[in-house]
Amino acid sequence: MDHYCEKKSKGAVVNIHDFRLLDLISQIINSNDSSNDVSIARFLINHLQVADSIRVSRIMKEAYVTRAAVRRFCNHLGYTNLSELRSSFSRVVFPSNIRFRNMSEKPEAYHSILDNELSKMFADIRLHINDGLICSCAYDIYQHESVEILSANNISGNLIRFQQEMFYAGKIVRLTSISDIIKGASYRESPNKVLIIVISVSGKFAKEIDAYVCGRTARKVLITAFCNKTTPSHYDSTLFISSAGNGIDKYGIYAKYGITYLLDLLSSCYISRYAKETKNNLFGPRSKWID
Repeated sequence: MDHYCEKKSKGAVVNIHDFRLLDLISQIINSNDSSNDVSIARFLINHLQVADSIRVSRIMKEAYVTRAAVRRFCNHLGYTNLSELRSSFSRVVFPSNIRFRNMSEKPEAYHSILDNELSKMFADIRLHINDGLICSCAYDIYQHESVEILSANNISGNLIRFQQEMFYAGKIVRLTSISDIIKGASYRESPNKVLIIVISVSGKFAKEIDAYVCGRTARKVLITAFCNKTTPSHYDSTLFISSAGNGIDKYGIYAKYGITYLLDLLSSCYISRYAKETKNNLFGPRSKWID
C-alpha cells in the first residue's frame, strides 16, 4: 500500500478544516461588524501565541461573549468544540511555516538567509523539473476539457494568478475549494475529459484529501516537494520539485516562491504552445504597467 493510503502515524491528526482556518478567520475579521464571531476572532488573533491553551471561560470574560457563542464560532469554522480548534492553532494554521522561524533574527540576517534559500530552491527545482516535464504537464492541461486544481488555502493566491493567466490562453481552469471537498460530492467522469491537479507542498494536504481523490475517476496529477519519491497508485503522475522528504519548509520557500515559479513556467509554456490567439497581440496594449 502506498504512503498516502497508509494509516496516519501516531500523534496529532490533521483536520481538513485546518487548511482553511486562517482564511475563514480573516474573512470574519475583514467583515468588521460587531458580531460575536468578530469579537472571538480578534481575541484569538491577539493571543495567537497562547491560543492552544486558552479556555472558554477566558474568552467569555475578555471577549464579552457567551459560552454558546464560542461553541457556534467553533462550529462555524468546522470544529466540534474549542479543544479541537485550539489544537489546530498549534499545528498548521500559521502561514509559510512561520512557527519554525527564529523571530529574533535581525532583518539583514533574514535577508541573507532568504537569498541563500531561494538559490538552493531554484537549483533544486531545476534538478527535478526540466522543460520536458513542464511541456508534458501543459499538454495534459490542453487535452482535457475540464481541469481542476486542488490545494490548501495558504497557496490559493498563487493559483488565482495562474488561473487568470490561463484565461488569456482561452483555457478555463477551476480551483476546487476545500468546502467542495468537505461536501464530498460524487462524480462520474472520464479520465480522458477531466484532469485533477493536486498541489501539496508538504504532502499533508494530499494525505488529508486522499479519500476524495481516490473516489474520483479523472486523470490525477500530484505536485509536491516534501514527499517520498513514490507515486501513489491513484495518481497517474507526480511532479516532485524537491528531493527533501522531511515535510518541513522552514522559511516557506517552496510554498511561497517554489509553486509560483513552477506555475509561471507552466503558464508560459501553455500560452506559447496552445493560446488561441498566438498570432495576435494576446495581452492587449502594453503601454501601461498593471499591478
